[in-house]
Amino acid sequence: MKSDIFRNTRSAGVLAGLLSVSLLLGCSSQRSEQSELLRKGHQFYDAYLDGDVTRARQSLEQASQLFESPHADILEPIGHAGILYFNYARLYALENRVGDEAAAEKALIKARFWNLRRYELAGDATNSARMDEWRVFGTTEKVVEVADKLDNAASKGKGPKYIQGLQKR
Repeated sequence: MKSDIFRNTRSAGVLAGLLSVSLLLGCSSQRSEQSELLRKGHQFYDAYLDGDVTRARQSLEQASQLFESPHADILEPIGHAGILYFNYARLYALENRVGDEAAAEKALIKARFWNLRRYELAGDATNSARMDEWRVFGTTEKVVEVADKLDNAASKGKGPKYIQGLQKR
């Protein structure tokens, strides 16, 4: 009887250990997939910062496709929504600067959607003060300001190169 209890306890311990290792490896694998996805997204962002208007636009559109794909569901939801908000804010700023009103409007709508999604996921959609903040961050001026601040921080104050090309025209 003692050996049966020992064997059952030992089996339970082995199973618990295997389950723990499996969970750790699964979490590690998911973190690895998340890191790879974010690395790819960062490559698009670098190309956006360094590209002319055409390349910058293409990079933002590719990043949108990447982060709106089902594969991106492995990301933490609030952060995922934030990535898409910032990406569409950049695309709005670009399209607005080049004068493509239809493309700018489409990007603005998507930026506002993803910004609202961030607030909903954070549980702030019922907080009137936070919703006032959301409304401010959905204005055209604030969307451009957010994009510019992020881009200037990432480029040591230079901003995306496409802007310099537009200023030379």
